Amino acid sequence: MDQDANAIVCMAVFSSVMVIRFIYRHITQYVVEGVVR
Repeated sequence: MDQDANAIVCMAVFSSVMVIRFIYRHITQYVVEGVVR
């Protein structure tokens, strides 16, 4: 039970970090293009 919960939390944190990095990269790219133009 405890190990399963830990695995689920780890997966959730990992996926959240990946999504945040993905969004952050796109936002920074969008801002840079907006500043250049």
